[in-house]
Formats: sequence, C-alpha cells, structure tokens
Amino acid sequence: MIAFPSMNDSRLLLADGRFLAFDEKNGETRDDARVLVIDGNETRTVAATRFAEGSPKFSPDGRWIAYASDESGMPEVYVQPSAGPGPKIQISSGGGFDPVWRRSGGELYYRSRNRMMVVSVGTAPVFRASTPRMLWEAPYSDGVASSCGMPGVSSSNYDVTADGQRFLMVRDEDQETGGKRIVVVLNWAEELRRRQ
Repeated sequence: MIAFPSMNDSRLLLADGRFLAFDEKNGETRDDARVLVIDGNETRTVAATRFAEGSPKFSPDGRWIAYASDESGMPEVYVQPSAGPGPKIQISSGGGFDPVWRRSGGELYYRSRNRMMVVSVGTAPVFRASTPRMLWEAPYSDGVASSCGMPGVSSSNYDVTADGQRFLMVRDEDQETGGKRIVVVLNWAEELRRRQ
C-alpha cells in the first residue's frame, strides 16, 4: 500500500515537479521511504529494510532527503543525498521522528517525544549539521494511529512557517476528553488573504 502525501508540500514534491517522496507499506519490509520519478513512473528507494522507515522530505534545494527510521531500536532522524548513493547521516540522538525542513533553508526540525528539536544545517557543497537543540517541550499530538509518528510514518502532523518563526501543531490538552463540538470554517483561505 502506498501512502501518498499532500501534493502541495514542496518538501515532498521537488520544485521541478519530477520527484515525489512517499511511504510504502510492505508486508516483508514494513514501512519504506521511497521517491517516485513522475516522468518515468518508477520508484527509487530511500530506505527499505526490515525496520520502519518513512516521512521522507526533500531539503529546499532538493539535494538531500530527511526521513525517520527505527533501525537503532528507537525512531531517529537521518539525512542522505536525494539523488542516490552517499553518506547516511544520523541527525537526532535519543529519539526523533517527523522531520520538517525550514522552507527558506538553514534548519531541520523534528519531534522527540514531547520535545520540538531543531538542527542548524548547511546543504552545499557538503551537508553540515549542528548539535540538536530543544526549542520547547509540551504535549503535542504525535499522530499515533494516524499517518504520522513512528512506526508507520507518512508525513508530519505539524508545519512551520518559511521563516521558522511560527509552528502549527495539535496540542493534547486532555487525551481522555473527546471533542464536544466541531467548527467548520468555509473559505478560510480567502479570509486569510483578506487579513494579510
């Protein structure tokens, strides 16, 4: 089973529109991180082992791809060249999942339990990453039993603005209490444009 993410996220679909990062469910190798070559209708493997791998995202310049894998016994975030062979670099330590690149470049974010982590990165001419640092700690939803989180990842359940200054997340106020009402907002994109 292939879990295709939203086509409007540039970190999943390269700017030239030729490659799409996605997760594939496989009975033998569990969850695999792959790239679809749209013109050739073929797939390339990012990571496909007996471990769970997923949530692949292209760096803004398209040179690198970040993903999560539980090969160490716990989920961790890795980066490797998007075009093929090259070093696989472990980014997180002590656990990490749901990697998201800052759209304007320079940072890679990921979740580690209730912590939001950030790593300063450089992607050219070679990949460089700082030591991870915590931005904050709070009980935000990690997407358990959905398409997010490890194992069985397909995409992150949070996002960050292009400048890296604001995050949109689902907060777990009380996991025992269900919602009591649903609010449906129509034409929200138009309302957002009007307020800018």
